[in-house]
Amino acid sequence: MIQRIIFIFLLFGLVTACKQPTQVVIKPLSTTDSLARETKTIADKDLLTLKSEIERIVLTIQSNELHLKTKEKMLTKLIAKNPEYLHRLTVENIATPMGHDVLKLFYQKIQADAMVKAAKEILDRENSK
Repeated sequence: MIQRIIFIFLLFGLVTACKQPTQVVIKPLSTTDSLARETKTIADKDLLTLKSEIERIVLTIQSNELHLKTKEKMLTKLIAKNPEYLHRLTVENIATPMGHDVLKLFYQKIQADAMVKAAKEILDRENSK
């Protein structure tokens, strides 16, 4: 998904509507490259806190030193972040390949969402100029 967003930026350029609805401006490729980089930078900043929090929770659940009740409580907190993607996780499978696949899909989803959000912010800023 991320590659698709960047590909669209690079292939078609960033299209912004001007004050008149019939006039469209296509940014040059060098500007599009910088906008794609800016989109990724903004998305990465948004993801940093969320990813570190999720990784901390996962490490807590995987710890052998904690009681099962504590692990289940942390797992509930993790699943609450996005039940659609994380509902298949259990205390037992979080350290297995299946658990890693679920987390990988979730990371890809939040990365794509962050890229879309960042691109929208940039488009809104460009349109308000």
